Amino acid sequence: MSLLVIGPDGPDARFNDMYHPITLERYSGFSVHRINPELIYREGGYSALEHEVLRSIAIHKIRIVIYALGTEFDFHPEFLENAIGDTFRVLILGDDEHYFDVSHRYYAQCFDLVLTSNPLHERYRLYGIDAMLLPGIYSTAQFNPGEHKGKTIDVSFIGAMRGKVGRVSYAEALKESGVELQLFGSGTEAGVLSREMVAETYRCTRINLNFTGGNITTPLDAHLSINRRVRQVKGRCSMISLCGSFVLSEYAPGLEKLFDIGKEIDVFHDEEELVEKAKYYLQHEDAREKMAARAHIRALEYYDEAKYWARMGRIIEERATEKEKGCSRRLPLYLDSPFWSAFGSWRFKYIVLFLFSGRLGLFFNEIALLLQTGRFNPSAAISFGGLGLHVACQGSKPATWAAGIVRGIRRFLKGVR
Repeated sequence: MSLLVIGPDGPDARFNDMYHPITLERYSGFSVHRINPELIYREGGYSALEHEVLRSIAIHKIRIVIYALGTEFDFHPEFLENAIGDTFRVLILGDDEHYFDVSHRYYAQCFDLVLTSNPLHERYRLYGIDAMLLPGIYSTAQFNPGEHKGKTIDVSFIGAMRGKVGRVSYAEALKESGVELQLFGSGTEAGVLSREMVAETYRCTRINLNFTGGNITTPLDAHLSINRRVRQVKGRCSMISLCGSFVLSEYAPGLEKLFDIGKEIDVFHDEEELVEKAKYYLQHEDAREKMAARAHIRALEYYDEAKYWARMGRIIEERATEKEKGCSRRLPLYLDSPFWSAFGSWRFKYIVLFLFSGRLGLFFNEIALLLQTGRFNPSAAISFGGLGLHVACQGSKPATWAAGIVRGIRRFLKGVR
């Protein structure tokens, strides 16, 4: 069965949790074809992207289309709903916590099945959309207990520290209590670790922390301070458990659907509870290691990418066959102001990119799309325009000069504050 995956490719994408084409092909039995939407859009704009999708479907006789949606708004929903509606369409999503309201629930209308990393996936059913959980799944060739070398680190956390809710205050609380904590990742002295070093650090750490606070802001919710209350289930728990090590996680709704709290992993809700449980599990090695062993058994069964995609491949194939037999229903497509505002804001990425690359035809096409939308969020537009400027710097001296001016203005404004 032929399957088309629309999503990013390259080393950065393969390092991220949401990169699945290789495992799909390896374990599901599908013949997988791929399209990198951003690269095509950069070269020929939205019409070229739509044309390439339709061309690939026709040439390869595609029955199933999988779209790994990030933060982009490259596709008009009506294209996904109408032009490729005869295929079985699967939408893969992460960061529902930030993008559900303005993006995900709108794009999800155009798909037959949604796979989301959020355990609270039932909310899609309120909109008549079929959704299932896509947990953090990983290769056991990379994440496994390895050769036992003993635990040499008391407590560690691997992940970004800057721009994340609560992480700095949790780290300070542990250090002030006398607990030895080692931090790795963006914004730490140790810096970003390789995939191999991530696994090795999990293996040799007695207590592996998982923080669940999300981004302080994103371009599309910078005006919403209430989102800082949101806690997000992370794939980190699966990685740590596959390595056979102990997880102490900040609680997030739905985490209990992935692991048995108190028997396989443990959780904390505030700084006081974090310090208390960190000290307890450092002192009670036997309890800690028994929990880690039980979590490892669960992870091997449910969060090994080979087993997950073998199961999911069968489900997708069965549902695609049902759709071909006419066993599916179509509901109206609804698109509201919040979506169009985000869609319009995204246009500024390509407006800036096409302007500095001198492709005025594509530039004016984006302007036309923006005018049709009639809305945009100014702060989001500035942020997305900055993305376009960053890309344009790779081949445009004027863009490089403009980026330098922008950086200078930012430094000046910080100094004034």
